[in-house]
Order: sequence, then C-alpha cells, then structure tokens
Amino acid sequence: MAKLTRGILGPLTGKLGNLVGQSWKKIHYVKPAPKKSTKPKTAGRLNNEAKFSFFSN
Repeated sequence: MAKLTRGILGPLTGKLGNLVGQSWKKIHYVKPAPKKSTKPKTAGRLNNEAKFSFFSN
C-alpha cells in the first residue's frame, strides 16, 4: 500500500502497482518494483535462505 505524505504531489512511500516509492536520507524517489528471478536456485543459495529463515523465526 502506498502513502502520499504531502498531497498529490508529495513523496510516495510504499508500493503502487509496479512502482515502489522510497526515501533515503530525506531524498524521496520512485523506482520500478524488482522482478522475480527465473534462474534456478543453487545449493549455496538454498542453504543461505535456510539460515536466514531459521534466525528470523
């Protein structure tokens, strides 16, 4: 969900369709949403994802 903080011309934060609005050091910008990877996952990547999911749970 996106949020307009200063009216219609204000900075956008969040996801709006295929756009993502963010701010970094008080600089607001809009970029396209990242695309999902179509590459097959390697054993090292699966191992790393398992580590992160273990510690996040």
